[in-house]
Amino acid sequence: MGGTKTLMGLTVTVSCLSGIPFLLFSDKIFRTIGHPNVQIIGFVVYVIRFIGYSYLNNPYLCLVYEVMESTTYALMMTSMLSYAAQLSSTTTLATVQGVFAASYFGIGRGIGTFMGGFLIKWFGEGNLDKTVGARSTFRLLGVVSAIVALLYFLFNIFYIRRRNNKIQNDEKQSPQIAATNGKAGGIENPVFINDQQISNKVNDTNVVIVRI
Repeated sequence: MGGTKTLMGLTVTVSCLSGIPFLLFSDKIFRTIGHPNVQIIGFVVYVIRFIGYSYLNNPYLCLVYEVMESTTYALMMTSMLSYAAQLSSTTTLATVQGVFAASYFGIGRGIGTFMGGFLIKWFGEGNLDKTVGARSTFRLLGVVSAIVALLYFLFNIFYIRRRNNKIQNDEKQSPQIAATNGKAGGIENPVFINDQQISNKVNDTNVVIVRI
């Protein structure tokens, strides 16, 4: 479409700057709507971005869709890392986040880059317009994102919410179960431990600390 190198640099600048407000208020967003809903919203925004890119004729209009990367990358990535920390225990936190990073940055980006290039070439083969392959690929990815958003939405309703409701009911019925679920859910994770929790742990284990 005739985009310049300056425009390519601006896309990165705009996407990074637009993500700062979401990062500053990410904790409040997560507590208000929950991590699963953040992921669903992210996939829906991906649909808008992919379909929008496929109809662009003016290359500078891509900056409008680059602003949306604040949701599809900054907010979603922060949510995934935070969600992994909540679901992990003290001993599995590093493993879970490591598996996530390897899956996303390694397997995901590797397969995505390969398949994206293949689809652009396959859709554009034999066409005089060089943008045909890219436009068709963006539209296909938009459809895939919509399907993933729908599947995760159904998974959230029929599994995640029911599981959370069951855990809350069990916690109301038995304080002992609540304590067990709290440990399994990562509440005692080093990320979330404060001075009061440390003090309570010291008292529970009857550890005597001698200050010199």
